[in-house]
Amino acid sequence: MGKIRINSDYVKGQAEQLQNIENTLQNIASEVNQCSANLRWNITSSERIRRQLGIYSQQTQKLSEKCNRLSVVLEEDVRLYNDLEKKLAGQAGAGTTVNSQKNNVTATAAGMTNMQFTDWIQQLFHQEDREGDYEIESVVFDDEGGYGGDQGSPQMQYGEDRIALYDIVRQYHPDWTDKEIQNYLRKLNSEGCGYVAIANTIFRQYEGKEKEFRKKFGFSMYKNGDLNYNELIVDFYAATDNHNKGWFWSDKVNDQEDPTDIEGWGTTPESQKYRAQLYMKEKNISVDVQTNKNITVDNYQKLAEKGSVIINYHYGNLYDADGNVVQYIDGGHSMTVTGVTEDGRYIVSSWGGKYYIDPNEMLNRDTSYDFVYYKYK
Repeated sequence: MGKIRINSDYVKGQAEQLQNIENTLQNIASEVNQCSANLRWNITSSERIRRQLGIYSQQTQKLSEKCNRLSVVLEEDVRLYNDLEKKLAGQAGAGTTVNSQKNNVTATAAGMTNMQFTDWIQQLFHQEDREGDYEIESVVFDDEGGYGGDQGSPQMQYGEDRIALYDIVRQYHPDWTDKEIQNYLRKLNSEGCGYVAIANTIFRQYEGKEKEFRKKFGFSMYKNGDLNYNELIVDFYAATDNHNKGWFWSDKVNDQEDPTDIEGWGTTPESQKYRAQLYMKEKNISVDVQTNKNITVDNYQKLAEKGSVIINYHYGNLYDADGNVVQYIDGGHSMTVTGVTEDGRYIVSSWGGKYYIDPNEMLNRDTSYDFVYYKYK
């Protein structure tokens, strides 16, 4: 059985370096905050710049906290290892067990195996990471404007905003009348949750890249003081609605997919994946949509740091912040997962609002998860 041997002096040195990095990151976060406070620009984008600086400051602060966490782990590692060696020196060959109350991790007198040591490190981190709620830091899911997109919003627009949406639809259906487009947006409201969930992931990936967004999609990333959810959702929907993967990777449009012109069947994980990739391909954007991904409240944060998570939720309650049932999801509803709570619930974006799901209420055979990851060309 393999043994762990630790160079205590070297590990202590690494812990000290992490402490220095922690202090440096804290200073950077403070400087970013000071920069934001000193902004005196009287331009329309000033608030957006301040909001983005706030996000950068929070992200830097979190990195600082992680450095501190790892430094503490390394110091605790050295202490436990040295304590174990002292016991071994006095009880050579005995089957003594050393127990740390802090971690509830044991090591036999023969020494810890590699697997035991790895599990111990992970346990320390896990205890720290699950303290408090974890939520994505993003302008898409902040307290200003919508908390993600709303599939019902496009049909409610009027004036110039409505004209802009109608013009987008006519790029794909040039002969449609205003009445036909109005019905089309009603249909979007009935089945558009999967499109909205993908649109949220697009905005998240393009934070701070407004010029690149306009170049790729043909319209502004922001409108009326908020992210331009409606135009992106309508463009994505009009470009891919009822498109499905055909033989030999051909694109097949099923005009009979919807029961009526104002009601749709929605998307499946497979059609959601295909339509997202089809839409992004036309924009020369590479996206990987992994369906039926094994996602839990425990591994969510690690995945969310690399991409976006969508839950396809079936048959369960949707709660508000006070624990009240907002709606019972009967059938299926796609939502972007934005975080997890300390007590093990998912935080989700739906209809432009912030809600909560209890995984203990899920029927696992019906609920599934998608993982969305972008690569820029």
